[in-house]
Amino acid sequence: MRRIILPLVVVAAVVAYGFAASTLRARVEEAAPELTRTLAEKLDVRIEHGDVSVSYLPLAARVTNVRVAGKPAATLPFLQIDALGVRARLLPLLLGRLEVGEIVAESPRVELLTDLRDAGRSTYLP
Repeated sequence: MRRIILPLVVVAAVVAYGFAASTLRARVEEAAPELTRTLAEKLDVRIEHGDVSVSYLPLAARVTNVRVAGKPAATLPFLQIDALGVRARLLPLLLGRLEVGEIVAESPRVELLTDLRDAGRSTYLP
């Protein structure tokens, strides 16, 4: 009996993980453009990014070349991130919900305006 139960548990775990991974991919593909647009509107900034991808081990989404520019007159981004990783929680994914477990920013750079006379060629926070 144990010889049958252990393989069934392993197969069930693999199927559940595959379901969670496919749910994450679907949620990320559907949410990324909407999230970018909503954040840009609410914060009154320009947001640009490179590729959006999903990894399976660990279960996470990754966005490359994130750039956030200040007010529309700003010419340079005040925030640049080489890659932004967002790790999802497994149990909520199994239930069809996306919950963030961890966010990691790789090589973040922030440029703050220190002199208002530089406003035309620099950037500032929204």
